[in-house]
Amino acid sequence: MEKIKLVLGILLGFALSFFNAYLLKNSTTKTDEQYIVTNSRDVFILDSVEFKLTSDSVLLYGNEDSYTELLYHYGSIHNGSKELLYYALIMADKYSYPEASYNIFDAIKDFKKNNTLLLSEMMRYYLLYGAKNGSSSSCFQLKEYYEKGILFERNQRKAKFYENKINEIYKIKWTK
Repeated sequence: MEKIKLVLGILLGFALSFFNAYLLKNSTTKTDEQYIVTNSRDVFILDSVEFKLTSDSVLLYGNEDSYTELLYHYGSIHNGSKELLYYALIMADKYSYPEASYNIFDAIKDFKKNNTLLLSEMMRYYLLYGAKNGSSSSCFQLKEYYEKGILFERNQRKAKFYENKINEIYKIKWTK
């Protein structure tokens, strides 16, 4: 029994040393303040709590380090530059962070072939975002677009929803 434990211990030691050598070979190395990924499976993904804290830090305070973390996070995701664009616009416009301006350019350049698709997605996003936050103009535009099938699939139920939302917004404005 003792010999079996000894043999298993030696085998485990060899296995761990080979595994450690494999990890070192496929790890990220630092040179000139840049990280070079030597294994395509290496990613930088924030968990949901870290993501919330990091994104809040960017949106509320313009924290450049947090923005860089989001840059790495979205860089690890397929088509992540489209998702980063929202934060880049805020950092460039609200906090005058120059690197974010380049990230905006880079995102648009990546979508060069689908430029109209990107712009229509941005238009849809900001219309929906405005309506969600109580913009009567956004609700009115969404009502028209859903009625006519512009930017969105034609949907009379949603058009009616935004018409009702416009009426609610005006009721709130006039009752104050």
